[in-house]
Amino acid sequence: MAELRVPAKIENLEKVAAFFEESIGKENCDRMEVAILHVVVEEVFANIASYAYVPDEGDAVIRIAVHRDPMELELEFRDCGRPFNPLGWKEPVIPRNVAERQIGGLGLFLVKRIMDQVQYTYTSGMNVLNMKKAIGFRPVESLQRTCPAGCTRGHRTPDTRENPETKRAAPEAGETEQIKHG
Repeated sequence: MAELRVPAKIENLEKVAAFFEESIGKENCDRMEVAILHVVVEEVFANIASYAYVPDEGDAVIRIAVHRDPMELELEFRDCGRPFNPLGWKEPVIPRNVAERQIGGLGLFLVKRIMDQVQYTYTSGMNVLNMKKAIGFRPVESLQRTCPAGCTRGHRTPDTRENPETKRAAPEAGETEQIKHG
C-alpha cells in the first residue's frame, strides 16, 4: 500500500492529488473512473484539512492500494483530529430548484454514493476512513485501434459505433478512447 503523510492543510491538496494520480496512473484504469475517484480523494482530504484540527494543526495520512482479482481500489485516510464519523452525517435534502440549495454539504454525500464500501473507525485517538471501489481497466490493446475514417493525425475519438445525427462515432456514456493512428 502506497502511503503519503502531509500536514492537513488545504495548500497540500495538490500534493495529495499528485500522489493519487501517481499511485493509480500506472494501473491503466478507465479515465472517467479516475476522475470520479479524484473527487473522492479531494473531498475527504479537504474535510480533514478544514475541520479535523481547527484551530490546531496535525497530519493526514493517505494510503492507496490497487488489488487484483477483482480489480479494486482501496483508499484509507487517517488523522488524529477531533473524532468525526462521516457515516453518521445526515444526508442533505436536495431541493428540485438548485438555486434554493445552500452551499456545502454534498462532499460526504458524493463520497458515500461513489464508493462501494465506506468504513469508519476511531481507535487509539485516530480517525480511520477506509473506502473501496471496484474499478475497471482498459487493456492497452483496446486503446490501439486505427481510425475508421483513415485519419493520419493523432486525436481523441470515441469508438466506431455511429451516431445517426452526426454520422460520427458515438461513445457510450463517458467513454473516450485514445486511438493509435498508423
